[in-house]
Amino acid sequence: MRSVNYKLQLYLMKGIYALLRCLPLSFSTSLSRAFGYLLPLLPARKRVLNNLRITGFEPAISRKKFLRQVGAHSTQLFLDYAHINTYEKCPDMWPLLQGDAVLKNVVESKKGAVFVTAHFGYWEAIRLASRARGVEIGIIYRPFNNPFVDEYAFELASQAGQPVFRKSYQGLREMVKHIRSGGFVLILVDQRSGGAPQLDFMGQPAETSLAAAEIAEKFNVPLIPCYAKRADDMQSFSVYIEDPIDSASPEIMMQSVNYRIESWVKNAPEQWFWLHNRWKKR
Repeated sequence: MRSVNYKLQLYLMKGIYALLRCLPLSFSTSLSRAFGYLLPLLPARKRVLNNLRITGFEPAISRKKFLRQVGAHSTQLFLDYAHINTYEKCPDMWPLLQGDAVLKNVVESKKGAVFVTAHFGYWEAIRLASRARGVEIGIIYRPFNNPFVDEYAFELASQAGQPVFRKSYQGLREMVKHIRSGGFVLILVDQRSGGAPQLDFMGQPAETSLAAAEIAEKFNVPLIPCYAKRADDMQSFSVYIEDPIDSASPEIMMQSVNYRIESWVKNAPEQWFWLHNRWKKR
C-alpha cells in the first residue's frame, strides 16, 4: 500500500508540474499568492508564530499579512521547480548576480569552494546564475522519504547545476571528493541539526551544523555565503555572492554564517522559510 501511495504522490507532482509548464509563469505566481491566503487558516501558522515569539522578531506589517506573504513564498518554492528549464533557457530571465569578482576569484584559484546559503528566496537561482556564467555549482540535499519523488527531485535539481548529492554516507564521500578535485558545492545550513553546537541565530541559541566550515577548513577552500532574493514580481531574482568567511575555528566561522543569514532574513523576512523548526521547542 505504501508503494502505491508513493507512486500516486509522484504522479500528482508530475501532473501539477506538467500543467504549470503549459501555462504562463505568471500563473504560478498568482497561484502562490492565492495559496498564501490559506496559511493564516492552517495549523502550520502556529510554527511561524512560535518562531516569531522565540526570536522576538516583529514584522513591519500585520502578522496576518506576514503569514500570507510567507505562505506565498513557501508555495512558490515548490512551484519554481516546474520552471527550472524556463529560467535556464531564457537569457532575459537569468538571475542578476552581485559578486562576480568573488566567483571569478574562486574559479581562477582552481581550489574548489563551499558555498553556503539558507532556505531563503530561491536557492536554485544561485546555481542557475552561476551556470549562465559557465560555472557549475553542485548541491547536497536531504532525500525525500518517498523514493519515487526523490528520484524526480534529483532529476529536477540536476537541471540547475551538477553534480547533485544526497545526504548520506556515500553522498558525503562523493561531495568531499568533488571539492577536493576543485569543484563547487552549495550547502543549505539553516536547518536545526540535532546535537550540533548551539550558536546564536536571530538572538537565540540554535543547533548549527559545523560540517560546511569543517570541510572548508580541512581542504583549505573558501566558505562563501550567498543567497538569491526574489523581486516583487516573484518571477525574477537577484543573486548575491558575498565575501568569504575569514578562516577561524569551525564554530566561529559558522557563527559568522549565521549572522550573515540573519541579516538576509531581517532585510526580507517574508522570503525565509519560517515553517522550519529551527529552534528547540519552547
